[in-house]
Amino acid sequence: LDASHSQIATIAVPILLHSITLAHGSDIMWRTLDRDFHSPDWKVRFTAVEKTTLIFRFLTDGPVKKSQTLRSCLSHAFCHLIAAMDDSSPQVSQRATIYLGTIHDRAVQSLLWCLDCQFDMVPVDRPYILKSLLQLFNTLDERKILTWEFFANRFDFVIQEIQESSKAPVKEEQDNGHCPRERHGTGVQAKTRERSGDTTTRTSTRESKRRKHSP
Repeated sequence: LDASHSQIATIAVPILLHSITLAHGSDIMWRTLDRDFHSPDWKVRFTAVEKTTLIFRFLTDGPVKKSQTLRSCLSHAFCHLIAAMDDSSPQVSQRATIYLGTIHDRAVQSLLWCLDCQFDMVPVDRPYILKSLLQLFNTLDERKILTWEFFANRFDFVIQEIQESSKAPVKEEQDNGHCPRERHGTGVQAKTRERSGDTTTRTSTRESKRRKHSP
């Protein structure tokens, strides 16, 4: 991918996005992003910024909505591109800052939705995502990156997770038989009565068959 050959990118980017959704495609893409953006050679990081930005320029909503795997890879690439603005090399940092502004609004909204999905599904990535969003907000302040709706939805999701996690130990205790009513109460007796009833029914059926066949 090269910015000077944008016509090729119109064909190559959809093929690349589809290949990410295939088996092991996301793993290869993930390792490639880490290798290029963490390369000790600033020229490799410089080229990674250009390639990643070119993918985002030709990003469409259709493939993003269909695959969670693709959304995770795109969010990972987006965070790498945002972090490149603080690169130790001035060439890389300036290029990342300039190229982020060239991504159209629709693609930015799709990438922000990818970050929202990653935030909800992977709790470990939440501090890194919030840091990236703050940095992007300070760079693209006219794009309305952070809104009250984002924080409201995230807080609702976190509160729901806390409520579910607090209910989990109670369910585990009940399943393990730590509740005294279930251990010594009517629950065990009901099960015992069902078993004795089934056994009695089977025994009486066998006796009736024997009587019919007896001379």
